[in-house]
Amino acid sequence: MVRGSKTEKDYGSWIDSKWSWNIPLRRPLFDWEIDQWKVFTDILEAIIIRHSTPNVLAWSFYVNGRFSVGSFHHQLADSIKNSEVDFMFS
Repeated sequence: MVRGSKTEKDYGSWIDSKWSWNIPLRRPLFDWEIDQWKVFTDILEAIIIRHSTPNVLAWSFYVNGRFSVGSFHHQLADSIKNSEVDFMFS
């Protein structure tokens, strides 16, 4: 739905020392997508991006912080064993 493969810097800019998202879409949203888009943009707006420090996204369930399908499967299998699935899908 988003145009091309880009990084976060291609989807916003700094305005008065605050990151402002600007995500162009390939097409207008269908009516049923509007609420989903609002939820998505609310999640993005809640993320604090600091201009003075590098931003990092880390997978906290693996020691090196990198996501892999294997580490996700391992975490999901452990969660199912412990009946703690809700935290991943809430």
